Amino acid sequence: MTPDAWEELAWLQQIFAAEYSGPGHVVREILPVDYPAYVRILHSFARASDTGSLRSWASMAAEIGFELHAETSHQTLMKAELATGPRQWVTQHGRLRASEQRALSGILAGVSGASEVYFGYLTSADAAGGLPEFTTAAPLDQLDDVRKQVGEEVGIRNGPDYWCPRGHAWVVCSDHDLASTYVACSEEVAKAIVAHPDLEALDVTPDTRIDFASDQPRPA
Repeated sequence: MTPDAWEELAWLQQIFAAEYSGPGHVVREILPVDYPAYVRILHSFARASDTGSLRSWASMAAEIGFELHAETSHQTLMKAELATGPRQWVTQHGRLRASEQRALSGILAGVSGASEVYFGYLTSADAAGGLPEFTTAAPLDQLDDVRKQVGEEVGIRNGPDYWCPRGHAWVVCSDHDLASTYVACSEEVAKAIVAHPDLEALDVTPDTRIDFASDQPRPA
């Protein structure tokens, strides 16, 4: 942990200064509002009996006759599945799957270059028994090593909640409560994320709802 990392944590805390009275929760409560573009990356569904078997949100939505949109809740898709039998597909909270993380990191590395990336443990620290918030710095490609070290030394299994490089060219939020990862970035980066074949992503805005009761299902 370095003084620079603590400064970055202080910057991240400013995100929560803006007031929002609802309903629900929106992107501006987890990301700063002054970026050109925002993207929601959907954590793919995995078969409960075989986590290596993945499925997209779009295929789940199509099967139950809904149109996937920026505020679709994973719970809507899961409840619809339960109506037809036992639950087979589950999402992952607070973390991208390995292939999704590699894809996103590859895109972001081209923006941040060789600069250090700051990884913030905020809500995940609190959820792990009220532990103090902290930030650590490492190259982007060492994120898995950061997770392993934090898990072994601090006992936090989720997170980090935030990633951002020096200069704040982009900010990633994978809150431990969410089944999607949200990214604030440039329009160019947003287009690359949405177009990547290993990512299922949707354009969103600071006012897009993110809570589990956010969506009103729309017939396809």
